[in-house]
Amino acid sequence: MRTIFQMLFFALLPFCAFMVSPDPARAHEFWIEPERWQIPAGGEVRASIRIGTEFSGSQRIYFPSAITRFEVIGQSQTIPARGRLGDLPAGQFTPLEDGLHIIVHETTSSLVKYKVMDKFTDFTLEKGYPEAIEQHRGRGLPETGFVETYRRFAKSLIAVGHADGSDRNLGLEVEITALANPFTITAPVMPMILSRDDAPWAGVQVTVFSRPVEGEASPASIQQYASDDNGRVEISIIPGHTYLVDAVSLDAVEPGADPDGAVWASRWASTTFTIPEREE
Repeated sequence: MRTIFQMLFFALLPFCAFMVSPDPARAHEFWIEPERWQIPAGGEVRASIRIGTEFSGSQRIYFPSAITRFEVIGQSQTIPARGRLGDLPAGQFTPLEDGLHIIVHETTSSLVKYKVMDKFTDFTLEKGYPEAIEQHRGRGLPETGFVETYRRFAKSLIAVGHADGSDRNLGLEVEITALANPFTITAPVMPMILSRDDAPWAGVQVTVFSRPVEGEASPASIQQYASDDNGRVEISIIPGHTYLVDAVSLDAVEPGADPDGAVWASRWASTTFTIPEREE
């Protein structure tokens, strides 16, 4: 039988979920952050879902109604997240095999309502869509009270036991895939490919945040790239650093086409990984 405290906790969970999941007008990036990037064979994987800016943000609780897909994928098996409403960290898995694993999280659709145009302007400039402001006004849309619908697609690469294996495309609507294994790469750049609706995602702004593994409280370094005609990008990497690679699509929605009245739709892709220190 639940105590009064437990009943109150569960009654307030929807409010708590909102509090730890600020809207994208105020907090942009959404990513998966494992407690450990390398775990022993058969060990438990625990990973936070975070939302914030510049690779710093708060955890998001396990909230089933906000999740479309949440699982860890090994080289030959897929394991869904196990959890109960309110769990922190949100991702808890027990892989059964060794090798590189991909944690993937896909959200349901959410809405943000812009009370002022400045917030939308800041978002479009930061994410590489300066033309959206002129398009917005050219479409005759209001500058206050308009709605954007958005979804998030996050991946993270971890090693269980040995790190053999590779990242791969999982069929997400927008996706960032590493073309080399971050645990074994020796080159100074990580090749990656971006896809959107199962096609190369060309000419999109790619923002890369990095920080030392041993200095996670340090401000993140930020670099920006653009994917080429084949959706490829090569990002500079340093051993002993953790990386968040982020890209956003933004599309106009015809007024009346969305049941919630959205006039813009964004989809957010992220991939996180670490580059271990090299053995001498």
